[in-house]
Amino acid sequence: MEENLMTDIVSVLNLINYGFVLIFGIIVSFYFAGIQWEDNKCLFILTTVIFALFQALFYMLLGENVLYKCYPVLIHIPLILIIRYICHQNIYISFIAVMSAYLMCTPRKWFGTLAKYIFPEIPIISDVVTIVITIPLLIVVIKYISPYIIKLKEESKNIISMFFLLPLTYYILEYALTVYTNLLYTGKA
Repeated sequence: MEENLMTDIVSVLNLINYGFVLIFGIIVSFYFAGIQWEDNKCLFILTTVIFALFQALFYMLLGENVLYKCYPVLIHIPLILIIRYICHQNIYISFIAVMSAYLMCTPRKWFGTLAKYIFPEIPIISDVVTIVITIPLLIVVIKYISPYIIKLKEESKNIISMFFLLPLTYYILEYALTVYTNLLYTGKA
């Protein structure tokens, strides 16, 4: 009975964590593209609600593993297209915004992993810490990092193209080494 309860709690926290990372990613993507909450509340809310419903439906029908592997097609590409075509941003800025937001999700995982390392006997600690750190990290990213990403709009296409390579490289490596394979964790060549 207690084991089933813990399994249920872990599942619920995992779902909540997926919701938090989705909200974090959408907000950071918009801010990195220069789309501010104050002027675009409806866009933020509508995008978040639609993506959350779509993500929940996909999670229930196909499971967490498939959702995780299909995230680029289900969430990232549509978000890039929204920023590009609905918000009328440059395609490079759209890609940079979404892929950089993905990169900014990594510190959330670091905190959760660190907590799990320190408290391995608490099975829910990783998700709890990851969820709790989301809002403070979001505030830091919006306040201190997004102004520099927004300034990329003023740069030449060459500079933007070069900057585009950093989040693109991270994105490809992350998906290749941890999502589609577990090469990073196995130590294999």
